[in-house]
Amino acid sequence: CWGLPIMIGLLLLAAFYLRLPGETALISAAAAASLALGLDLTAVGMGALLGDFRQENPARIAAGFGGTLNLLAATGLVIASAVPLGVSFNLRLAGSGGPWVELVPILVILGGPVLGAAVFLLGARRFRNLEF
Repeated sequence: CWGLPIMIGLLLLAAFYLRLPGETALISAAAAASLALGLDLTAVGMGALLGDFRQENPARIAAGFGGTLNLLAATGLVIASAVPLGVSFNLRLAGSGGPWVELVPILVILGGPVLGAAVFLLGARRFRNLEF
């Protein structure tokens, strides 16, 4: 929780030193915050979906199937967010592109939390149905 303001502050400071336009800096900060939220929700949801609750060794939990799948899903989400956003920013700074250049940041900012919330809700439903 306390890491998010630090991350956004550092991102905005870097944007200031790089002399990025204010709109680009704010979109970057919003995208980073939404990606962090999406990754957190996805990790918790996948932990509930794929967790082995009988395992006592935490190292084996993280290195198991669910931990590996979470790592791959997180990597995929970061790549799926960063590449279109980077292309969109470069086209915006170059003054070219079409209407999709304006649409990509909105989709990235909304996409991470929506996907994360979907996985979280699936995990919460599975966790409610477990018998201990």
